[in-house]
Amino acid sequence: MATPQPTLADLVFPSASTQPNLNTLLTDLKRANLSIRNRLRSILQDAEFVRQAHTALGGASEDDASNNLQDQFQGLKLDEPTQAPKKISRPLVANERCGSWYVRPEVKGASAYFKSTDGHDNAWKFSTRRLNLHLLDVIGKHDGCIIVDSTRRGKRMPDALSKTIPIWCAVLNRALFPSHTPGPRHALHTPPQVVSPSEHAQIAALLPKFLDAFYDLDLDPHALRSKISKPLRPFWVTPDSDLSAFEGSVIFEDYHPIVCCTASLRVAGGELTTMGSSARDGGSYVYVQGAGDDTENWACGLTAEIWWANVEKLLATEEAELPELIAELLRDSEARALEGNGDAVEATTVAPGVAVCTLAQLGAISGTDDFKISLLPTSGRDTSVAAALAISIWCFDNDGRYRTSNARTIFTKDMVKVRLGVIMTAFPAGNPGRASLQSVNSFLMDYRR
Repeated sequence: MATPQPTLADLVFPSASTQPNLNTLLTDLKRANLSIRNRLRSILQDAEFVRQAHTALGGASEDDASNNLQDQFQGLKLDEPTQAPKKISRPLVANERCGSWYVRPEVKGASAYFKSTDGHDNAWKFSTRRLNLHLLDVIGKHDGCIIVDSTRRGKRMPDALSKTIPIWCAVLNRALFPSHTPGPRHALHTPPQVVSPSEHAQIAALLPKFLDAFYDLDLDPHALRSKISKPLRPFWVTPDSDLSAFEGSVIFEDYHPIVCCTASLRVAGGELTTMGSSARDGGSYVYVQGAGDDTENWACGLTAEIWWANVEKLLATEEAELPELIAELLRDSEARALEGNGDAVEATTVAPGVAVCTLAQLGAISGTDDFKISLLPTSGRDTSVAAALAISIWCFDNDGRYRTSNARTIFTKDMVKVRLGVIMTAFPAGNPGRASLQSVNSFLMDYRR
């Protein structure tokens, strides 16, 4: 018997309600392009540029690289550099949290904490909470440094590099070199292709206010001044910069260069670009600008330290298997941390008898009489610093003497700010959050006490 021919009634059309619309399809496509694997490959590509920039701008070559220097630093008019007779190597400084994803641990000289929010339009700020004064030791020893950061969404460079760091340099120059006549050494320097003349002028007008905020911390300017021999001057490089003219470090007679290095290639109109080529495995991938940013949204708990310790394994793993592998690596890292082999910060004295350390470090200090209180967080960077701040202010005066039980002290936000500046100078790895500091204010200034 012949098979009957299908009729119109036999056709089954999908319901419109079950079909994804165009927005859903585009969202799914973007999510696939922003996969963990694409991000890790993009980070590796950006890290290669950072390595090249370090070789060109912070290397140890004695060859004269000054001929084309003024053309290389984004078109800025610079003072004439003088090549040093000795070799010098400027270290890479990772601007956290993003920077460490692009800097291999073995070449990272330090970490910095410059926030882009301090450079946002009409929100310009010299942060007294993130002083980064520990960088002065690095800068003075190596005649400058290279600060690495990144950004996404098609921007040329992050606000932390284009505005926050220039503000920091200008304020410190005025505070530590007050005898210099007002001029280039006290001036604000910003990248003209990113910061408009109007915005530059508005920021420059705020510098006296920022300088007063620094003076209010009552830090010792002479101690800070002894760490550096010249004022600070920011410069900027991006993947669009031509590094071929640089053969090694150049020493400037009048200032320490602070090279602000943007790791990621700018993608016009968004985060993604066309398929790139992976030099590691020959495959192709979608390049993601600023792939190391906002890791809480994609990394499944993966950290920069674990990433660099397991690069080959992570890149050789298929996308579907990456979350499971990352979870395994995290468990191994946590186990090592409990054994005292982690990367936690060192125990640091932040007040008389008060130290911040991790549980694994407690044994090293518990046998002494120097520490009566030890704060034991997981990382030693946020809540422990806030707790130490509260204890320091509640129990000690500005000279480190115990307060008497009947002392009537009025705690103020300025007092908290000054004491926090002291702690952050002694313990730059600390990074107390806004919520933690608000809790300190509430504890000290509650009207019921």
